[in-house]
Amino acid sequence: MKLSVFFVLFFSVAIGVGQDSTFIRANEAYAAGDYKNALTGYNQLVADEMRSADLYYNLGNTYYRLNEWGEAVWAYERALEIDPSHENTRYNLDFVNQQTKAELNVESGGISTWFKANLYGISVNFWAYFTLIMAFAFAVVCYFFFTTKKQKIKNISLSLSLLTFFLLIGGFILSYLNTAHLTNQSNGIIIISSANILAEPSETSTTNFSLKEGAKVQILRTNSEWIEIDFKGHSGWVLREEIWDI
Repeated sequence: MKLSVFFVLFFSVAIGVGQDSTFIRANEAYAAGDYKNALTGYNQLVADEMRSADLYYNLGNTYYRLNEWGEAVWAYERALEIDPSHENTRYNLDFVNQQTKAELNVESGGISTWFKANLYGISVNFWAYFTLIMAFAFAVVCYFFFTTKKQKIKNISLSLSLLTFFLLIGGFILSYLNTAHLTNQSNGIIIISSANILAEPSETSTTNFSLKEGAKVQILRTNSEWIEIDFKGHSGWVLREEIWDI
């Protein structure tokens, strides 16, 4: 777990002397082990709408030191939205996720639930690479089909070309669906130790399943007090105060 902070002076960036000094004081408080004052300083900058991966990285480290792991995951996720290449943040996020790994114990919700869980559970990079591989394979078998003079090889390459063509189209479609899903979705982090995900937006409703602190969920819709979420193809309602939007 990398829990150092970035002592960065933002003199080259037009964010104001006040934010500079607040960030420095918060860093100094963190280094001295005064995590509550560090948290106050970092949250002040967040309230002032300072947008910095280093800020959210430091904020995540502070939440972790205060054993507020759900909030730590939220801060790391915000940092990666600003700078996806921030390696220290990614390392710490993976570490905390291992400690707070959310497991789902619930009966299957049917074929549509199974399909969504498997379709959107696979990395979009996988489908991109799969499509490229199928495109290459299609080109190879087409080459053999048009260059060979042996009828047997022509027949085999024709069959393989049809197979790789349909796999290529399928990979392209699945890659598009996953990309559109990631682009359009809004995510949140469970910030309490255990959240009951209810069937309806009512405290008297039955519990569909429970999620541990730090679980990352997709936000489907909201109202004044409740948020409907999806986790691995299973949906339900959670109190707004129990989840933070990323």
